[in-house]
Amino acid sequence: MDDDQLKERTQEHLDFLTEFVSMKSISSNPELKQTCADTASFLLQQVLTLGADAHVITQESGSPIVIAKIGNEEDLPTILLYGHYDVQPAAIEDGWDTEPFELTEKDGYLYGRGATDDKGPITSTLFAIKELLEDGQFPVNLRFIYE
Repeated sequence: MDDDQLKERTQEHLDFLTEFVSMKSISSNPELKQTCADTASFLLQQVLTLGADAHVITQESGSPIVIAKIGNEEDLPTILLYGHYDVQPAAIEDGWDTEPFELTEKDGYLYGRGATDDKGPITSTLFAIKELLEDGQFPVNLRFIYE
């Protein structure tokens, strides 16, 4: 991968994480129930673009759960990828130096609600899987649970 491709991929990852962090998916707030559903739909679309067999399980109480799988080969190991897209409430008054639902770079670090727990790791995993699938080197079955 040359420098231009690397810059393009890095920007693609940052754009994705920026959108993901902006989603106020606070499952403990009943007023944000639709936002949680929208976030689950966003993740569903992402795993579908990877070629996964995927769906969303809705619940009367609690946030929707994204369930997905890639591969079903008996002779290959199966790896479960778990992550949560819900985040804790956040406001500037809680001690944030930046807007919590705006991904912000500051002194070489990225800040935003969920950027490290757990939207950032979900982003990294999805993009790593995309790269491996594009390279054709994928010797495992995958199962996803995002809640």
